[in-house]
Amino acid sequence: AFSKVMEQCKPRSPDEVVQHLCTHMMLKEQDVKFKASLGTGSVASVALAEICNGGKSRQGVFKMTWPEDEQRFKDDFANFEDLRSKVDLVGKFMDMTELSVFLETVLAKKNDIIQEFDLTHELDTTTRGKNLVDKWV
Repeated sequence: AFSKVMEQCKPRSPDEVVQHLCTHMMLKEQDVKFKASLGTGSVASVALAEICNGGKSRQGVFKMTWPEDEQRFKDDFANFEDLRSKVDLVGKFMDMTELSVFLETVLAKKNDIIQEFDLTHELDTTTRGKNLVDKWV
């Protein structure tokens, strides 16, 4: 069954954000203070948090992806690929043009969407952009 991924990508609770940051930044719970949820898209959540480490405190904006969301996307794409494999057979009995176009359109974006879960690409682009801004501003 399709998971309705877009409907399930909702803002995470403050506790979930704190746990996520602790896990991925190797921090203790008392070192992370959730400030606000800034937004949730189809793939990532953005939150404002304060990190206390080594006696220093810094506030930052954190963009996070969630493994369970990535898995739901992969499962849905697998279902779409399975359905696409059956379109030719069913197409012998009825017009499947619209479904076929829909599936091709969705599956054409599969790699781009799955790649969005790897935030290292975004880090590289952001870093290059910052360097250009620093150079020209």
